[in-house]
Amino acid sequence: RWIMLKQRVIVSLCALPIIIALVWFGEPWFTIFLACWGLLASIEFYKIVRKNKIPVVTYFGIAWSVLFVLHPHLDKQWALPALLTGAIFLPLIWILIRPDKEQAFNGWVWTIAGIIYIGWLLSFLVLLRGQHDPVSGVDHGRNWVFLALFITFGSDSAAYLIGRRWGKHHMAP
Repeated sequence: RWIMLKQRVIVSLCALPIIIALVWFGEPWFTIFLACWGLLASIEFYKIVRKNKIPVVTYFGIAWSVLFVLHPHLDKQWALPALLTGAIFLPLIWILIRPDKEQAFNGWVWTIAGIIYIGWLLSFLVLLRGQHDPVSGVDHGRNWVFLALFITFGSDSAAYLIGRRWGKHHMAP
């Protein structure tokens, strides 16, 4: 029962100094880290979706998720609209030209869901980290990312501990 908690604590103690250093020193390492994190998260996401026999466009979803994480460093005039348009229409075309159209809509929706849920949301951390005062040069982004990570990790840990203590039913066995 407490083995999973022990594993979480060990991983956290090892990963925490690395994450703190990446946030502290910023670009380009922070974006590279988030792109790798997005890559691994996308692979896991689409693996889970494919297990449920939904025909997602896996490699496209993974690549597009990583592009979303990187988009704050591209030309801001065209990058986001192009990525959003491509995320909607390219998997739709691919799924519709496949012979098996029974799950086409589900595959399309889940492909887009992975891109938005992982890639687009991680890109906000990149944008947040880039916040600084142009006049004084003060780096506000570092503190905002630390706050966002603290709240995320804290609420995740609290939910885990409360669920282990008082929870009756597994949310996703």
